[in-house]
Amino acid sequence: MADDAARSQFDTLAATLDNIGLGALFSVDGSGNPSGWLWNQIQAGVDTDEEIAVAIKQTDVYKNRFSVIVEQEKRVREGGGGYIMNELDVLNYEEEVRGYMVAAGLPPSFYDDPQDFTKLILSNLSPLEVQKKVVAAFDYVVSAPPEVRTAFEEFYGVGSGDAQLAAWALDPERTVSDITKATRTAYAAGMSERFDIGIDRATAERIADLPLTEGGITEGMKQVASLSNVFREGIGEATDITNNDGVSSVFEGNADAQTAINRRVGERRSIERSATGGAIITREGVVGSGSS
Repeated sequence: MADDAARSQFDTLAATLDNIGLGALFSVDGSGNPSGWLWNQIQAGVDTDEEIAVAIKQTDVYKNRFSVIVEQEKRVREGGGGYIMNELDVLNYEEEVRGYMVAAGLPPSFYDDPQDFTKLILSNLSPLEVQKKVVAAFDYVVSAPPEVRTAFEEFYGVGSGDAQLAAWALDPERTVSDITKATRTAYAAGMSERFDIGIDRATAERIADLPLTEGGITEGMKQVASLSNVFREGIGEATDITNNDGVSSVFEGNADAQTAINRRVGERRSIERSATGGAIITREGVVGSGSS
């Protein structure tokens, strides 16, 4: 191949390699002289683009940059089937997913290396699915009230770092439905703490399964909290009524719990009407007539 033709081919291929992150396969010195793997191939007589394309895929530089394609090809050879991406497919996937991660505020360590995307691609997660997972977990928990994040970290072992939260959200085994259930569970538990009620994970999960908005969950917790005096056992009141009964009554329609609460309220009102000063004594002190 004539020198001018060889240089023209080098320049064209070098520009392509640079655009897809394979710039390590060539170099140009300060005087503009080409060198490196690509120039050596051309000089050795590998003079068609098709031949060079095949040779490029055998280099360690390519295998490291596009390891996901190498793995897809391996799976197909072994009979696993599936789609084999090309380099442009991979670059477009990385760009789109990186944009979602940056927008959500994920730590840079999740998108600053091509290998960060390999597991997502090989798990057949589309960019849209990744976005939904990021929004449903990371974006939600980071902006949630502190009580909710605390409950989330406690229930799901995520720890207090954003990197751990992001890793949890992006686990390919975890579906968007799983994430939504987890965040609703944490919200229910967090709001119970805000109103000094306190519920366990199993109760929070049952509330999460109810057809309630977050606003509905908050209002329910307010309603339970408004019964706090009812849960304080007075002198002579043998029946033990707790926060759990209030939660069960308000959120799950537990008839027995509601009956016990109504009975206590009725009994106290009856005592208040007959007692001097309209007050009763509980284990925590005097409760006025309007307290229950």
